[in-house]
Amino acid sequence: MARQRKKKKQTTRGKKDKIQQQQLEYDKDELQEQRKKDEILEAIQIQDLDKLRLLGRQPNGFVSNSLRRKVWPLLLHCPQWNKQNKKYYMPHKDEQQVLLDVARSLGTYPKGLSEKKKKKLQKELNHVIVQVLRKYPKLHYYQGFHDVCTVFLLLFESQEGASQLMGHVALFYLRDAMLESLEPILRELTLLDTLFRLEDEELHQFLQMTGVLPYYCLSWVITWFSHDLDDLPSIYQLFDVFLSSNPMMPLYASAALVMMHRDTILNHFSMDDPSTVHSYLSKLPQQRHLDVTRWIKWMVDLENKWNPLLVQKYGNVALDQVSSINTHHSLLFSTTSIYLSRQRHHHQQQQQYQQLLENNVEEWVTQACDVLTLPPLDRLPLNLDVIKSSKSINMIPPFLTYSSSPPWKMILVSAVGLGTAAILVAHRPDIISSWSY
Repeated sequence: MARQRKKKKQTTRGKKDKIQQQQLEYDKDELQEQRKKDEILEAIQIQDLDKLRLLGRQPNGFVSNSLRRKVWPLLLHCPQWNKQNKKYYMPHKDEQQVLLDVARSLGTYPKGLSEKKKKKLQKELNHVIVQVLRKYPKLHYYQGFHDVCTVFLLLFESQEGASQLMGHVALFYLRDAMLESLEPILRELTLLDTLFRLEDEELHQFLQMTGVLPYYCLSWVITWFSHDLDDLPSIYQLFDVFLSSNPMMPLYASAALVMMHRDTILNHFSMDDPSTVHSYLSKLPQQRHLDVTRWIKWMVDLENKWNPLLVQKYGNVALDQVSSINTHHSLLFSTTSIYLSRQRHHHQQQQQYQQLLENNVEEWVTQACDVLTLPPLDRLPLNLDVIKSSKSINMIPPFLTYSSSPPWKMILVSAVGLGTAAILVAHRPDIISSWSY
């Protein structure tokens, strides 16, 4: 009897110790989260964009939706996003397709949406997309753009604000997907194979022997995973990372997601069954209990190790010089310089620097719109010969000028499979529309 009482006492003490340990861990997490919130608020106050980008690339990103509503506009250079915006009335050629996609939207998240609320949001979503297209009529709408717009609309709860912000997302991040065809994006997807070769030769060889092409991740890249994930908080965290990074980050995220499941791929699938492998890969974002924290750390580490320039060089695949990936550094450099100058000067000169920033962003909007008007053969490939083979490079150098390479070199960087896929997508839009909405 005494032994039983002693055992019961030990069990009770063990449970108490476990509860206390859990409480200590919870308190520690709460303290870390509060410290990060304080860091974010301080960076917002002084508009330290470099610090915000650093914080956004960490797990849990900008922590809360209220902070995201403050940070995302800064990263997109839209501090006046909530002001009354001009409305545009000239119809865009793709508006009928927008209507079809919007009618199939908002079926996955947010959870528990009433039919009345859903119809209201769909109307607002249509307004967001149409205003972006009418404001920048050279943009070509693609199926999946509405998924990204949905996330912004749900977070900011303002169709006018979401439209303003999505305009800059389209021009500075998704521009390569909004040209006259998806060929630039399909070319970017071939760099996935390069990342596998650089990081995991065994996985790379398996996928090569299987013959699986990287088009299973097309929707991941052009929708920032918002089409394939059904957990809105996780999507917000991914958007924190993407908005804080080079526009190629969704490709790093794709590579990291596949490599996280490399053991399952290598041990449970056969090289002789490419269709099954392709099906498994395409559904990876829908895996239960997806560790988003680990995933974010993996993708950021991958980009830190192999920046976009090096991946293009080692893959011998040159993206366009004017691609959003290869011009992103210039936007970061110019706007960050203005913010730093603003911090160093007296408050009386703040208005002057705000005007300088606005003029700078307007110039970048104009240049982005100019890229949209370029014929495909005028969008010359990056000269890979000037890229140093050094892992220490962490920024695209400021020497991106048009190379003297003839336009036909653009064609040579594409493999037969890429060309086939580009033609297939161009003539068979049902391939993309077959995504389940």
